[in-house]
Amino acid sequence: VLTTIAVLNFSGIIDSYKVRGAASHLYSDMQLARLRAIKEGKEVTVRFTAADAFYAVTTVGGRFKSVNISDDYSGVKMCNAVNVEFNPNGTTNVGGPGATISKGAKAQKVYISSSGTGNIRIISAATCP
Repeated sequence: VLTTIAVLNFSGIIDSYKVRGAASHLYSDMQLARLRAIKEGKEVTVRFTAADAFYAVTTVGGRFKSVNISDDYSGVKMCNAVNVEFNPNGTTNVGGPGATISKGAKAQKVYISSSGTGNIRIISAATCP
């Protein structure tokens, strides 16, 4: 009985690590996009596709990074993803979006400040359907 309980808790811990890792990965890529927009003085966009866990970071000149989160963090889902465009001064065209990443009962959202400043953070979220 104790082994069963330990195994069930262990899978929840693994799910939590995968969600945190995937959210941190997306957070880092959004920070990279913001800094690249400032450095190059042009718009950089993080575009999410219809696929569950795929996004691309693109500049005016083209794509410079494509990521499928589920390749590194198996079983995670991405939902409520909204494209984010970083302006040359580091601000965004919209506030509040980003993407929710979940697996099992664990979920986190990579959130863009609603003030349009371009500040990015990771917050708790409801799981993806």
